[in-house]
Amino acid sequence: YQRRVRGGSDTEECNGDTNGNPPRRARSPLPPLHNTSDYIVPVQVDPHKATVNGNSSDSEMEDKNGALKELSKPILGCPARCPIRVIKKFVQTKLNVRDELDLDILCNDEILGKDHTLEFIKMTRWRTKDLPLVLTYRVRPDI
Repeated sequence: YQRRVRGGSDTEECNGDTNGNPPRRARSPLPPLHNTSDYIVPVQVDPHKATVNGNSSDSEMEDKNGALKELSKPILGCPARCPIRVIKKFVQTKLNVRDELDLDILCNDEILGKDHTLEFIKMTRWRTKDLPLVLTYRVRPDI
């Protein structure tokens, strides 16, 4: 790059600082991408087909027939390090349900922990099956 010489309008070419170090790269105006090492896991999020005790517990999550509502776009592309709590919050937001409403996210009929990542679930619960990873949601049953 070029710089102005103090006190004049002449310019000189600069090949680094006065100590001989190479010139610094210009900073990008965009922030760095986070989790760039993550790969994208296709996830299919569907309502759980079996209801507990033959009925479900909240009408906000149900359609006219009493079945759980489905997402308009059930297949997502999520980073492998995405925790289940993010998927749960996504489902609650898309179905316009209260935050207090307890949802369970399941894989192969096993309830998943909120801090489990998709990478962990893929390796432990979805071992030999093809993608997309199929997760289901249901209203937590009253005990």
